[in-house]
Amino acid sequence: MRSIWILLMIVSTVLSAQMQEWFMNRVYQPKQSYEVIGYGMGESLQKAMLHAKEDIAGQLFTEISSTKTSRLSEKDGKLSKSIDIKIDAQVHTVLSDIKPLRMEPNEGMFYVALLYENLKLSQRFAKKVGKVDCVQQVQNPYIVRTPMYLEIKEAVGCDIDFTLERKDKVWYVSYQSTLVPIAPVDYEDLFISSKQSPLAFTISTRILREGQAFYFTVQSTENGYVTLLDVYANGITAVVEPSFKIEKDKAYRLPPKESETYFEAGVLNAGQQTHDLYVAFLTQEPINVSRFEMTTDTLVEGEAAYKADELLDMTAKYPFTTLFVRTKPR
Repeated sequence: MRSIWILLMIVSTVLSAQMQEWFMNRVYQPKQSYEVIGYGMGESLQKAMLHAKEDIAGQLFTEISSTKTSRLSEKDGKLSKSIDIKIDAQVHTVLSDIKPLRMEPNEGMFYVALLYENLKLSQRFAKKVGKVDCVQQVQNPYIVRTPMYLEIKEAVGCDIDFTLERKDKVWYVSYQSTLVPIAPVDYEDLFISSKQSPLAFTISTRILREGQAFYFTVQSTENGYVTLLDVYANGITAVVEPSFKIEKDKAYRLPPKESETYFEAGVLNAGQQTHDLYVAFLTQEPINVSRFEMTTDTLVEGEAAYKADELLDMTAKYPFTTLFVRTKPR
C-alpha cells in the first residue's frame, strides 16, 4: 500500500511540474462581477477549449444551485469530475462569445484560459445589436407581454420587433440580420399566462407533480372552435386537442369526465422541475395544425418537433389564451 501511495505522489508531482504555473495557480481572475474565467487542458487546443467551456458552465451552474461546487483540480492529466460537465448545443452556442486570455502548448498538452461575460440576455442583445429601429406597435401580441421582451425593451430603450428562431439545435432571438442565442435558463422568460381572447382556460392543479393526473376546463363568452397546443420547456410543440366546437357560456372539461383517457404530468429530465406553456386558440373556423405532432404520439422528439416559433407566430393571427404550468419531480 505504501509503495502505491509513493508512486501516486511521484506521478502527481511530475504532472504538476509539467503543467503551466499560471494554469495551476489560476492567475487570471475576474475583474468585473459579470466575468467568468474558465481553465482547460487537453491533448489538442480544441479539447482544451472545450474543457475550459465546461469549467465556465460549471461555475454558471453553481450560481443556479448553491448545493453544487466547481473547482479546478488535476488527476492523471485530466480535469476532476467536479468540472466534468457535458454542455449541450444550446449552452455551447451561448458560450461562443468567449475571449481567449491565454493559450499555450507544453509537453504535448494545451493549456487555455477563457473569459466569458455572463450578461443577461437583454444586455447581450443590446450589446450585439447596437442601434435598433424603434416601432410604435409590436406585431406579436404574445411576445410583447413576456419577461424576455420587457427586459430587452428596457435594455434598448424602446419597443422593437424581434422573433424567435431555431437554428442548428439552438434557439435564438432574431432581429434583422442578428441572432442572439438564448441560454436554457433564459428560455423560460418566453412563457407567461395571458388572456387575449374570450376564452377562460384553467387547469385542475396549477403546480403538478410528476405522474399526477390532471384536466383542463375551458369556457368562452362566444361560440367557436378551441385548438389547444403544448409548448414543452425546450421548445418542442405538440397538439393536445385539435379544433373542437364549443358553445357560448358552456364549460367544457378536457378530457371529458366520462372519458377513459386522462392527462398525466411528466418531466423532461429525471429529478428536475419542468414547465409547459399551454396555448388555446378560439376561432370561428377550425385551424389546420397538421404541421404539429400530437401529444398522443408515442414519442414527440427530433428537430422537426421544435416549433415554438411557429406557434408564437400564430398568436398574431388568432385570439389566444395561454397558461403557464410547472411540474415538479417525484
